[in-house]
Amino acid sequence: MAATCLGELNKAFAVWLLRESEQSAGLASIVDQAAKREGADQDFQTAALLGFAAAADVLSASQVERFKTSLHRLAGRSSVVNGVANGVLR
Repeated sequence: MAATCLGELNKAFAVWLLRESEQSAGLASIVDQAAKREGADQDFQTAALLGFAAAADVLSASQVERFKTSLHRLAGRSSVVNGVANGVLR
């Protein structure tokens, strides 16, 4: 099932939910790219993806630190700017 998911976040969610170990390896490149994102590219979807990967035990120690950094960056931010909701799913 995880292999049929279209988006990166959906794949991470499926691997976490279904615990398909053969799909965990396929998640590695997605997780690696997500962990390298910086600044505005570390959006809530990146944090969620890394969170699912962490819960599925597929993050390295440095990726766990990037996940924590992402969470700290997003903590306390308003979800609405000028009356418009941020992070609308695309």
